[in-house]
Amino acid sequence: EYYPNNIVWRDGIVYPVDWESAAFGFGEIDIASLAEGWPVETRRAAEDVYARIRWPGGAPDHFAQRVDWACVYLGLRWLSETQRDRFPEWRLRNLRQAGERLELI
Repeated sequence: EYYPNNIVWRDGIVYPVDWESAAFGFGEIDIASLAEGWPVETRRAAEDVYARIRWPGGAPDHFAQRVDWACVYLGLRWLSETQRDRFPEWRLRNLRQAGERLELI
């Protein structure tokens, strides 16, 4: 759960503070969760910075698709743990947009 509320930034160092759901997985899940709910332009800029740092020689062609799959994962994960009437509209919108980009819907 690499969300802004679970991270402390001090002296240029990032300290994750919520390890409840820590696991090995795709790094794209971290950037998708960190930027979840941000405006599209801001989210894309964060993804670009992430990709440049992770792959200085250029991100793989499938990077954007993996971020979209990470968004689908997050949407379904939180949908399964949230009461329907309390599920934020922006999460449904993000899930739908990622599904459309992946041609799932």
